[in-house]
Amino acid sequence: MWPATWSEAADLLDHPAATAAAVTTAFAVNTQGQAADARHSIDRLNPGRITRHLTDRWNPPPSADRAERDAAARDRAFRDFDGAVEVLSGQSCGTRECHRGK
Repeated sequence: MWPATWSEAADLLDHPAATAAAVTTAFAVNTQGQAADARHSIDRLNPGRITRHLTDRWNPPPSADRAERDAAARDRAFRDFDGAVEVLSGQSCGTRECHRGK
């Protein structure tokens, strides 16, 4: 059964204040990193690294094809897998993986 109220869906939804705080922190880290070294910019993130990060996090079966990756992305409110990579390219420098060069 689908939740009908916010309280029924609480464990399915992010809390706006926590989400806003996480986004604010990511932007601050991005700004500080780029101020320290212009090479540390979200414009320079490697799409292959983001693809590997998503694959590690989403854990699709090893045989997953494009359609399965797209379905996993749509389950997470992205238009498709490439769209998820594009969105995360603009937000990811605030994560540890960007700074470690994972």
